[in-house]
Amino acid sequence: MKAEKKVWAFVFSVCMLAIALGGCGSHGDLSDHTGKNRIENGGNADGTDALSEGTVMGRYVETATDLSGSIGFASDIFKLEDGSLIIADTEKDFLLMKENGEVWETDARSWKTRMQEECSIRSLAVGKDNTVGVIYDTAAQSPLTEDYNPFEENLEVMVVKADGTQVPVEMAGLEEEETPYRIWISDTGRIFVSTFGPNPGLYEIEEDGSSDRFLTLESATSLIRFQNQLMILDRFDGDGLTIYDMEQEQYIEDDVLHDFVEENYKDRSGNGGSFYDLYFFMGEENVLYLAGEKGLHRHVIGGNAIEQVIDGNLSSLGNPSYQLCGMAMVGDSEFMALFSNGRAVRYTYNPDIPTVPGEKLKVYSLRDNSTVRQAVNLYQTAYPDVYIEYEVGTETDSSVTREDTLKNLNMKLLAGNGPDVLILDHMPVDSYIEKGLLADLSPVVESLSGEDALFENIVSAFRTEDGIYMMPCEIQLPVAFGKREYTQGMTDLEGIADTMERLRENVPGKNLYGFCTKKSVMKLFSMISVPDWTTEKGEINEEGLSGYLVNVKRIYDAQMQGLAKEDIERYYDLSESYRERYGYSLDDSAEMIRTGVNYVDFVVGDRQFLYGTLGGDFTYATLYAVQQMEEYEDCETVLMKPETFYPQTLTGISAVSEHKEQAQSFLRFLLGKENQSSLFMGFSVNRSAFDTIRETAKETGDEVYIDMGVMDENGKVYTITGGFPGEKEIQRLQNWMESVSVPYIEDDLLEEAVYEEGALYLEGTLSLENTLERIGKRAALYMAE
Repeated sequence: MKAEKKVWAFVFSVCMLAIALGGCGSHGDLSDHTGKNRIENGGNADGTDALSEGTVMGRYVETATDLSGSIGFASDIFKLEDGSLIIADTEKDFLLMKENGEVWETDARSWKTRMQEECSIRSLAVGKDNTVGVIYDTAAQSPLTEDYNPFEENLEVMVVKADGTQVPVEMAGLEEEETPYRIWISDTGRIFVSTFGPNPGLYEIEEDGSSDRFLTLESATSLIRFQNQLMILDRFDGDGLTIYDMEQEQYIEDDVLHDFVEENYKDRSGNGGSFYDLYFFMGEENVLYLAGEKGLHRHVIGGNAIEQVIDGNLSSLGNPSYQLCGMAMVGDSEFMALFSNGRAVRYTYNPDIPTVPGEKLKVYSLRDNSTVRQAVNLYQTAYPDVYIEYEVGTETDSSVTREDTLKNLNMKLLAGNGPDVLILDHMPVDSYIEKGLLADLSPVVESLSGEDALFENIVSAFRTEDGIYMMPCEIQLPVAFGKREYTQGMTDLEGIADTMERLRENVPGKNLYGFCTKKSVMKLFSMISVPDWTTEKGEINEEGLSGYLVNVKRIYDAQMQGLAKEDIERYYDLSESYRERYGYSLDDSAEMIRTGVNYVDFVVGDRQFLYGTLGGDFTYATLYAVQQMEEYEDCETVLMKPETFYPQTLTGISAVSEHKEQAQSFLRFLLGKENQSSLFMGFSVNRSAFDTIRETAKETGDEVYIDMGVMDENGKVYTITGGFPGEKEIQRLQNWMESVSVPYIEDDLLEEAVYEEGALYLEGTLSLENTLERIGKRAALYMAE
């Protein structure tokens, strides 16, 4: 995904720990138009029953206003006494809504202008009477200053009355290591400050600027909203939302609300930063609205139902590139949402269009895919008469195995009632092609021209004598990052092995590249080797597989030779923490092993080399910024194997689809410039979309693009600052994109056989000959199936 124009990050590192742990009505009664979209006890509504009983009419439509030039990194939206809305941004002037949201007028205030110039605003809140609460950092300095320390801060709190009167706030009751974090103003004008620290709390600010601890919390709050005596809170590690009665001084249980949040928004890791995975706000009396990727839902506090107001699949709320910053009710039945891409979107109810579009297209992937979700959302906005049903085969917390899921899918495909569009990542693609289950995509691919033209070398990599049966939407580039004296010889796996052995001689006992289990090392380097494991006929290529095993053993041995016990224990502890959180080990995570280019550990000296993939321009810019650090000016990024690339979001169309034209239309959209300009897992295969990197370079100019503070386990601070890569670096990246020709397509069953048998070879239990024999037997069984 494209990064913000300016990226601010504060990263703490204890070796690798840094990367892991990390249809409704109007006039008040919205239930009139929800039709079948009522959710009992936290379930979901998809509208399919309504279609079977006849066309149900009524759906919210949206109108977007581009405010990207008027808002910055962190914004929220507040409702004033007269019903109008105001956007408060930490870096820009206030914006007032005019003409039903079609016009937003700048509301410059002198005190805020001065504060933006002299320090850093951390949190803003606006009350109904236009009172403003603000937390600001007087120690903030420009990242370009010599003594810049992103971890040094001096936070102050102030209340600015509607008439401009400034009231400094005395936070005298703070405990040790407790700091102000966010400021909040209730609908009745009460002002609170929430804190971070070992014992976080909520402090109420009095008229004279004094403050007292109002509530002690189990963890810091990410969002608070009020209505009369009710306070609704979301905490960083809370199971669900918390409702607190400020008059009765007691918590209120709401099982329906708790179950809904647990089922639909259990992971709210994005909350409390510059956007929210789940945002909520108050509407009518005792009514809470919940907004996120599932859409907009309405709940009467204490009631037994959750009602769907806006379907996330049919609105920008479901678009993963539209990160929600704030939302509010406009009038009695309309809504205004603010997104991190600078879009203000107004949702207005239209009773004359179907609740669910009549045309239906089925899209399927084994794992959830943000690029696909974005394309589905954008496509349905462009073609409101089409409903795309996106099905994910295996959820991350599901007990259903990949094999069972594939068997179920295969039965549907063979019976001719499967999905229309297939995302083929982790699927047996060769088998599908042999069985004639995939349609030739040549007509679609060849129709893409002009601003939708694709990189021809990438298209050629998937063109066969019989046609094109799959195309990636994005690609990653396997790279190495380290000192130039070592990177020069790294053009293949043998060169990497030579380099690691030489590096081990020069830095005895050091952690070379972070990974220290047999499977993690094999998995890391298989992405440049798998294409050599089989012949064009699909048979095992013993020469290619033998070369891989020999060289990966050399790389593993070089890492483990004299490696400190603490480094090994740290990796295993991290892997166990990862298993507890996600249900599988670090070794089984392609994202952590392959795509996590851990620059943090490199900068603090816990790794001598980085291996992984470039998954977008932000990663490329970050490594470029590391090179700007004085101690790393002799480093560079190189391709591990110049011809090999890692395709992502591989897409195909079912040969027996009854909606082939619609499927082709969706594929053209998926590969078109609009969708390709903002991706999540790689570089655009669309040439015009790739060129938006140059637009980012022009927009950024000489400004700081990357600004990160890294602290090691001893408290030493490292700063990574730099501008966006210039034309020379961008052209180098483009040259790489234009030169790759060999795709690494995951073959999960074959790879698992190699990892399991190869581990015995790496530890010396099996000879190379026996290892190859055992892999060959397992591969023969797998291919026979």
